[in-house]
Amino acid sequence: MIVSKKKKIIIGVSVGISVAVALIVIILCLVLLKPNQGKNLEIVDAGQQIFVQAEDAGEDYTYRFKFVQNDNETTFDSSTRTLDLTEKLWNGELKLGLQYKISVCYVDSAGVLSGDYSEEISYTFKLKLASPTISINGSVISWEEVRGADFYTIRYAVGNEILSIETDVTSFDLSKLPGGERTVFVTSGSKSNGLIESDSSNQITTVVNHSYQEFEYAYLDLKTFVLTIVASEKVGAVKIRDNLGNEYIADNLIYESFHAVWNIKIDVKGIYKTGTTLTVQPEEDEFNSFSGKATTVVNQA
Repeated sequence: MIVSKKKKIIIGVSVGISVAVALIVIILCLVLLKPNQGKNLEIVDAGQQIFVQAEDAGEDYTYRFKFVQNDNETTFDSSTRTLDLTEKLWNGELKLGLQYKISVCYVDSAGVLSGDYSEEISYTFKLKLASPTISINGSVISWEEVRGADFYTIRYAVGNEILSIETDVTSFDLSKLPGGERTVFVTSGSKSNGLIESDSSNQITTVVNHSYQEFEYAYLDLKTFVLTIVASEKVGAVKIRDNLGNEYIADNLIYESFHAVWNIKIDVKGIYKTGTTLTVQPEEDEFNSFSGKATTVVNQA
């Protein structure tokens, strides 16, 4: 069969057009059927748990999450669009307190990446410590060790003031607190900037009976007649005696704190008599006792 040159050209053009159309159809199918690249990637921070979540790619795809910190790259594959990062942060696969650039790509059933990774988002991972649960036995409160905690903070109220004590053990004797009805709670804390102090524990309210410690020392400034008592704790009132048999109760106290030591200041201009010797001790009340020795006041010119 002889085909003219003109017919050959027509046939060739037709074939070329058919091939081009087929290629365009294939490309359009690939573009239209390929899932988008998770541009809505987000971090879900639930405090004690952290998740990264991508857009849904459909049933035919899995997810590959990429984490880049400086030049270090880590990837995790997930069968679902939400990846729980909590244990990965605890066991060091990802580092707490460091900023990562995070992206995601979809993976088809053959294990092939579907297109490029998504746009990156930046995030610094931190976890909130779990709250302790405290119980009480006698005057001692206790709680279970909290994962990641370096210390615990016991908080309690005295009047309108919230005071705190740090400890690295999991129990505390409330008799060390000022006596009276006390409500206490505990938080767990860490020295790591990747771990956040926990929420408060449950509260326990109990009556505390306390024994005051002896004052460390005391001195009187004879120019200003201000008596300064150095003590390891606050007291409700101070009993002042002189060697003439006079006794006074001072409850208008001014406190200054220096590294867990208290300076208690009292104006004694109205009660001090020249040449007398003063002694001071904590004043007892219904919930606070004292069985130590009174402290002799040293005069300073």
